[in-house]
Amino acid sequence: MNRIKAREMAMQAIFQMEAQHNWNIEEIIKDVKNTNIHEALEEQEKYVVTLLTNMCENKQNIDDIINEKSEGWPINRMGKADLAIIRMAITEILYLEDIPRAISINEAVNLAKVFGTDKSPAFINSVLGKIEE
Repeated sequence: MNRIKAREMAMQAIFQMEAQHNWNIEEIIKDVKNTNIHEALEEQEKYVVTLLTNMCENKQNIDDIINEKSEGWPINRMGKADLAIIRMAITEILYLEDIPRAISINEAVNLAKVFGTDKSPAFINSVLGKIEE
């Protein structure tokens, strides 16, 4: 599995956590490891686990940043796919130092083209463009 597919899986896991209101990272990792997804992760497992762990541990800070940078679109008004993508990208930008900021933003915009609305890519690009490392 490549990093692009791993990002998609991580975004979907974040989406699911939001939908279920379950931010217990141990449960999430256990669920991932109990499915056939775990086998598909192969070399990307460390990335996915690190990303999800950092997102859960820093969720309040990430959400505060989103609310500050989204200008009039608080988290409770955002589409859940957009929110999951933004959370994932901010986690990469702030907590995964080996991933260039431009890559995180570009990949988030690409995910928005698949999972979001017509306006999602521009919205996500705008929010992420205001994030400082």
